Amino acid sequence: MADKSVTVEKTQQLIDMTAGFCDRYLDEEYKELCEKLIRKMSRKRNVPFLYLCITHKCYE
Repeated sequence: MADKSVTVEKTQQLIDMTAGFCDRYLDEEYKELCEKLIRKMSRKRNVPFLYLCITHKCYE
């Protein structure tokens, strides 16, 4: 299991990235849906997007 502070940091980074995308290309409803999904995934024991960050070297 990843360190809680790393999970919180990466969760916020992912929310910020998706929010920017939604602001530019989609609407507020998609933005809220993305944030809800990200927060839900971050509560899992094995946070799925942390493994993606490690694989794609965005973990720094």
